[in-house]
Amino acid sequence: MNSLSLTIKKILPNYPPLLKLILILKKNKLFKNTKIKKLDNKTIIISTDNYNTFSLLNTNKSQILNYINNILKQINYNLTIENIKIINTPPSIKTTTQKTNQELLKKIKEIKGKLYGY
Repeated sequence: MNSLSLTIKKILPNYPPLLKLILILKKNKLFKNTKIKKLDNKTIIISTDNYNTFSLLNTNKSQILNYINNILKQINYNLTIENIKIINTPPSIKTTTQKTNQELLKKIKEIKGKLYGY
């Protein structure tokens, strides 16, 4: 908790409280691979593309909720988060790249040339 209060003191006091919360969370190693999708009066939605982070966050929801509410108390912001949702968004894998597309086009032209005598 000492490091948390030191972090809060270092953050500029004229930032809005929710921005302070986001900055403090992003400073934590656990939240480095995450994105805060929505921060409401009652809920916070956290998204990550790393499955290990997702499983850690999902198994420790109650501790994370307590951690976030504790940060809000230290910021002196009159808000308590009651619900936390954690979403896993795996990165999309592109199966073809531009280089392979160009190679396929060359092969198609070669085959057309052989078939139709181009």
